[in-house]
Amino acid sequence: MGMFSHNGVELEIDLMDAKDMELFEKANGILIERAHKASEDKDLKAYEVMKMQCELVDEFFDSIFGEGTSKKLFDESKNVKAHMEAFKKMMDLSEEARKEAEDIVRGFTTPKNRAQRRAVLKKQ
Repeated sequence: MGMFSHNGVELEIDLMDAKDMELFEKANGILIERAHKASEDKDLKAYEVMKMQCELVDEFFDSIFGEGTSKKLFDESKNVKAHMEAFKKMMDLSEEARKEAEDIVRGFTTPKNRAQRRAVLKKQ
């Protein structure tokens, strides 16, 4: 079980669990899609972009951990730096889980001795 911590708030998430990873991937996909659409609007002022970025991150955390989570993490703040730092922490957790999963799989697929490794390389 992993732990996400930001601004003194700790939330449990296990990105090695398919259910938690599904929540994470869906929320991230929605965030990316909406951010891409928003980036096409060249008439937005800087504060509007910052506010939108914060709202996207709020929705991201609420969809993973439940409604009201973003309020716990950020209160009513629309500070883009705080939001992006929290989002980066989640991306880092995701990357750690991906690497851990790869290591687990590699442990089952990597030949154990030199002769086995040579045979695999020869086939390639």
